[in-house]
Amino acid sequence: MVAQIKTITEADVRSFEVMDTQVQNGGFIVKVRVSVSKKKIAPKFAKVFPDVFTLD
Repeated sequence: MVAQIKTITEADVRSFEVMDTQVQNGGFIVKVRVSVSKKKIAPKFAKVFPDVFTLD
């Protein structure tokens, strides 16, 4: 799954909003609301989530 997520590029993200940030155990937790182009990311996630990202 991590490899699939890393394949998303900035071109797929239409907008984003940082909802919350926290520092925990020396690391950062960032909660973000992201709007992506389903048409662009569908081919990348279709194999992982075929019921959600159909290529129709």
